Amino acid sequence: FQTPGVGVRVWNSHVQVIDGSPELVGTPRLMDYQPIVLALRGEVHKYLLETEEGSFYSYSRPTMFSNGEPLAVIQILTSLQSYDRAMDRLAQLLLAGTLLVTGLAFVTGAALARTALRSIDTITLTAQQINRAQDLGRRIPVKGPRDEIGRLTETVNEMLDRIEGMFARQRQFMADVSHELRTPLT
Repeated sequence: FQTPGVGVRVWNSHVQVIDGSPELVGTPRLMDYQPIVLALRGEVHKYLLETEEGSFYSYSRPTMFSNGEPLAVIQILTSLQSYDRAMDRLAQLLLAGTLLVTGLAFVTGAALARTALRSIDTITLTAQQINRAQDLGRRIPVKGPRDEIGRLTETVNEMLDRIEGMFARQRQFMADVSHELRTPLT
């Protein structure tokens, strides 16, 4: 039996290797007797064997029965090095992807925040100019969609309309009062 990365051993009931794949015969590496003993009791045993050379998956199964007792055990060992390399590569790709997506989200979020705050900055600047110049006839330009910022702009403009109207009525009232006071005095 020769398949790259897969080895087979046949054990007898005395826990001795009878035969096996060329790379496993006569080598003490990858020897773990516990699964063989369990398989000789009639149990199928699957487990992970850790060695200096890496991880191996072991599958042990009893075979060739006599009076219900197994006479031999077939053990299949396969190296998990390619699996481990694939998992390491996947972890690297996930880390790189996470960093890339996080960076992209940060840049996109910063751009969106800058755009949103630019509208608020325009509102603040215009309101300050109106206050300094005492020019209640000036309004904040309404740009963009009718979102929260658009509604805020409209609300500030409506408030300025009302304040301008109140000042106009106050001036008219003062003019009327002045006229009424001048007439009797004259």
